[in-house]
Amino acid sequence: MNNTQKTGNTQPIDQLKDLADDVKIALLCSNFQTDDGGSCRPMEVQKVCEQGNIWFFSDLKSDKNKEIEQDANVKLFFLHPGKNQYCVVNGQAEII
Repeated sequence: MNNTQKTGNTQPIDQLKDLADDVKIALLCSNFQTDDGGSCRPMEVQKVCEQGNIWFFSDLKSDKNKEIEQDANVKLFFLHPGKNQYCVVNGQAEII
């Protein structure tokens, strides 16, 4: 079953915001070239804006940011076991 939604409406973003507000933590994965799972770490979601951008705080000198500078492709994994909800977000990270 494929629940991927690519629409012009805000429903998927609203669902993502609700999930992120509930669980607060996403597993952020970067550096897919090594593919060893060592580049995944839990991150606290600060905000999901109306456009669907997901904001995190991070140390500017972190290994994660170095990986993102090399390759901006990331995956975020959200899980809410109590509600049997999960979401995988593929995207491009940007350091601001």
